[in-house]
Amino acid sequence: MNEPNPFILYSKNFVSSNPVAISATAAAVSSVLFGYPFDTVKTKMQAYKYSSTLNCIKQTYNGEGIAGFFRGVFPVLFSASVFRSISFTIYTRTKEFSMQTLNKSTNLSVLSKISLSSLSSGLFSGTVISCLNAPIEFVKIQKQLERIYPANVNSFGENITSSLETDAKGIRRNLGLSNNTTTYQWVVKIFQKRGLFGLYYGAHLHIFRDALGSSLYFCGYEITKYALTPSGERPSSITTLLAGGFAGSSCWLILFPIDLVKSNIQKEALSSSPKYTSARHFVK
Repeated sequence: MNEPNPFILYSKNFVSSNPVAISATAAAVSSVLFGYPFDTVKTKMQAYKYSSTLNCIKQTYNGEGIAGFFRGVFPVLFSASVFRSISFTIYTRTKEFSMQTLNKSTNLSVLSKISLSSLSSGLFSGTVISCLNAPIEFVKIQKQLERIYPANVNSFGENITSSLETDAKGIRRNLGLSNNTTTYQWVVKIFQKRGLFGLYYGAHLHIFRDALGSSLYFCGYEITKYALTPSGERPSSITTLLAGGFAGSSCWLILFPIDLVKSNIQKEALSSSPKYTSARHFVK
């Protein structure tokens, strides 16, 4: 009788012992590969005023082809797979602890316990991960806005060719960067211009967005899943899918204004004369 392959046994044990981490990693990789082009279009439309979403897509495709929608994707792909796994692990364990604490010390309803545990656990998980991910997010913004084609683009209604100091071309020119600047070169230039903490420029907005977003997402997800699952039964795959979709969509409706401010503040981080000096300045 043949002995079982040690590698297969190890793989099975690893999968059975780390289902949350593996599922989160797989979800992160697939979501980045599918969603990154949409994120690129979103960021460009937040930073510069295109006549329409289709116009932004056409300008990007005509200028760079498909590759233009994936500019800066590789660091994000790596970080998302790692951080998403860590995020879900932190959330799951923190939620288990908070639920145990609430069960021992309060007489709240099940729904109230789910809400409080998911809110607090999501907030903690989102804060930890966003602090780690902030520099990667900042560099990603620079890569996505590295090439802007101003033929049909105005920066909030203004002709950006009239002030190259504050648009993507001007920033690259002032830093001595080319159209094909690598992520590493961006990191070096950011460090040279703003020092180590330059990678955390606008990080307070990033941390606020992700901490709040993680808290709202997990709370909405858990409540929806609880509401759609009959008492005494486990949530079905459809229920889980619907809960995740509803939580994600409703969460972004709240977070989008914060994300808009963040993109515009970080867009001009390396300009010698930024148009907006703070989030309050941009909002006003």
